[in-house]
Amino acid sequence: MQFYFFVLLICFVIFLYSIFSLSKDDLLFVRKDITMEKIFNLAFLAAFVALFFARLSYVLLNPKPIFFSILGFFLFPYFPGLSLLGAVLGGAIFLFLYTSKKNMPIGRIIDFFTFGLMTVIPIGIWGKIILSGQNSILAVGSIFYYLFILVLFIRFVLPNSMRGRFKDGTLGIIFLAAFSIGSIFLNVFSSKSLSILTTENFVLVFILLSSSALFIKKELLKNGRN
Repeated sequence: MQFYFFVLLICFVIFLYSIFSLSKDDLLFVRKDITMEKIFNLAFLAAFVALFFARLSYVLLNPKPIFFSILGFFLFPYFPGLSLLGAVLGGAIFLFLYTSKKNMPIGRIIDFFTFGLMTVIPIGIWGKIILSGQNSILAVGSIFYYLFILVLFIRFVLPNSMRGRFKDGTLGIIFLAAFSIGSIFLNVFSSKSLSILTTENFVLVFILLSSSALFIKKELLKNGRN
């Protein structure tokens, strides 16, 4: 797993390209004088924060003595363990707080960064399978799940969001719900006891309920008032 860092690096490059392709001609960014330099700076910051929380979450959920030393914590390629949940949650909170403080369009940025993340999740999982040799049915199935979600977003959610049929931020909310459902399913069926009563699953259920409530508030109630 020492080479997983290179998988993450490839994912980050693709992530940046995805954000660039959506942001380069965005009229809202032009009106608010949000340059690609600002977007890329934010992308680098968000990536470092997400990586830190991915490691921190894994260490807290899987405590081992080696993780609580400085080298053991930061040298994750040699002492592997990253939590996708921690990366998603930490990155989302950081983006919300940072864009709010800088008076940037929160929803639009979260949507674009979410799409960038979705393009690389299947690659990251595939790279982990190749390097670890653990090609279980669930691991392979998770790749197809996220590819299916990505296709739905490309064909339906993203075009409707760009045309203004969805409010800014809805793409990110839908992804959080889909991510929570897929992660809960994977956690339950990868456990020998098929247990759902774990700390990670409680967090995922909370994210699922919260994202569902936000979607209803932003889209369904909005349409009902109209």
